[in-house]
Amino acid sequence: MVPRTMNDEMIDINDINIHITNVCNYSCPECNNLCDRKFKGHQLWDDYKDIYKEWSNRITGAITIQGGEPLMNPTVLDWVRGVRGLWNDTALKIVTNGSRINQVSGLYNTILELNKQYNGETHIQISLHAREMREEVVDSVIEFLDDIEEYKVEEYLDYKSNYAELFNNWQLYYNAAKDATWPQCTNFRDFYKLPQYVQDECTIDLKISPYQWLSSQIQKQTTTLIDRNGVMVEIWLMDWFDSNALNCVDGNLELYDNDPAEAYRTIMSNDGGQCRCHQFAEGKLYRCAVVQSLGELVNQTPNILVTADQLCDLHSYVPLLSSSTNAEIDAFINQSFRFNEKDVLPQCRFCPITSIPTRLTRENITMKIRKEPPTNAD
Repeated sequence: MVPRTMNDEMIDINDINIHITNVCNYSCPECNNLCDRKFKGHQLWDDYKDIYKEWSNRITGAITIQGGEPLMNPTVLDWVRGVRGLWNDTALKIVTNGSRINQVSGLYNTILELNKQYNGETHIQISLHAREMREEVVDSVIEFLDDIEEYKVEEYLDYKSNYAELFNNWQLYYNAAKDATWPQCTNFRDFYKLPQYVQDECTIDLKISPYQWLSSQIQKQTTTLIDRNGVMVEIWLMDWFDSNALNCVDGNLELYDNDPAEAYRTIMSNDGGQCRCHQFAEGKLYRCAVVQSLGELVNQTPNILVTADQLCDLHSYVPLLSSSTNAEIDAFINQSFRFNEKDVLPQCRFCPITSIPTRLTRENITMKIRKEPPTNAD
């Protein structure tokens, strides 16, 4: 969807992603914001509120407050109240890993009051990075909300799979477990024709019933819980990441150095023909969130191998400022919503041209988890 000019003053850019911290208490491999590398950087609301006030007079769109882990930012409630006060009639969500929703005093009441005060809905979206943690995350949401009145689940199979592949993989497990007395299964329906004791063993002991197997292959799942006060929490299953923009070769960290046009084509083809990775950070609008994250990380991490020309490209990127004209904003945003070779940036060289999905688990997302909350200096 191409952004449209609302009037002479306001431009709709669909999605306004506001990055408020680099800090995260998880260490998800291939984190697209590189937050598994444990670099510092809270943005405090008072330092940027005037800049975002200027932006609120220029643009509109659905808003996401994100990180890092935004609930680790000591001024997160100021951000939520402040951003809602500036954009008060559009959707606002706080994207979190869910580990701290009951540790931020006043979070529930803030959302409740903002939903009463403004037309735009404010809610939490939990990005669930390990499906085996689903039960404890749901429990924490139940603790967070008041009496729940609505519970719904939407599920989608992995788009990279099909039912034939799913069954073939299941059949390997079934054939390895079965003994000579068990019948063959030529499709999932045959499972329910098996003797009950076989079904019970597959379900209780092996945990490979068709339902359990299909559930384990679910790639996208959104669980929505809404309480009697209308406060909503979404739990979004996102337990795999594609390769990020930091390469590891023989134990050394380095930036990719790919052909920019080839990397751009890869990104556009993987994202349905749209490169919508723009985000705000420190009051500046980046068409490429990778550049913002890489720039921060390279400044803080001396052991990343960076060539002189890579460093030049990294620091030559110019984000958009709130003082930009409407024409400049239109041109800037339109580049994110079309496939055009002339829109290739030199910084596209930092993105991978091949991507290997990494499944996230409880073990690998908490491998380097922080034991103590960060200080305000983080």
